[in-house]
Amino acid sequence: MILNKQLVLAATCVAGVSLGLGLETQAALATGFGGQVLPANAIVNGYSLTDAAEVHSPWLMDTYFSVTPPPLPVTPFEQLVFTADSYTVTDSTYLYLPIFFANDIPPAFPDPFPTNLADARVGIFDPSQGALSFAVSVNNQTTVLGPEYLVGPINFTVDDDGDGIASAYKGYQQATFLSPLSPGAYTVSYEVFQAGNSIFTDAYTIQSNPTPVPTPALLPGLIAFGLSALRKRQGEEVSDSEVQV
Repeated sequence: MILNKQLVLAATCVAGVSLGLGLETQAALATGFGGQVLPANAIVNGYSLTDAAEVHSPWLMDTYFSVTPPPLPVTPFEQLVFTADSYTVTDSTYLYLPIFFANDIPPAFPDPFPTNLADARVGIFDPSQGALSFAVSVNNQTTVLGPEYLVGPINFTVDDDGDGIASAYKGYQQATFLSPLSPGAYTVSYEVFQAGNSIFTDAYTIQSNPTPVPTPALLPGLIAFGLSALRKRQGEEVSDSEVQV
């Protein structure tokens, strides 16, 4: 089963207009107003793309199979999801944009379903197999997301047949973090392609407002908190393979 914002996407369905997008990831385009696609190895407020997928994907599946959708998990970034078309954020808020979720709930995609991330990237992106590619746009500034933005496998359980018993499955999530937006109005969209042909697109409208400035009475507490966090940070090692933001 493959899922996106509308939850079911026919991987074999193609549109007639080819945009010729390959597998290469374009460099994130500088927009001047934020909303840049962050590197796939970015760590946002303690979360990697894998961490975010492990929180988001079970919610997505529960929402798909539940009569009453569960509440969205609380995260230190805004999740752009299919249950809303517009958002209001502050100019210090990072955005998480999930685009595509493939899993082994029948009918599995890819099939045979890959047991590791390397095989999943081949099965989804390779032109001789899934031949999928993905693009993100912020106010018409577009970035193509390559295989490095696919994470997993994500383990989750869901009652997919309504018998009251949750079964265990695995999935792979294509998503990205976006840097905070300067104050203003924005359109954030994504598009899914197969063999270079557009097969799905969707968009969100976002209003970014200035982050409130703390009152003088709160500043001593915030300074103390900052010093405590700095001491903790100095005692931890940061992996060279991760980009902290």
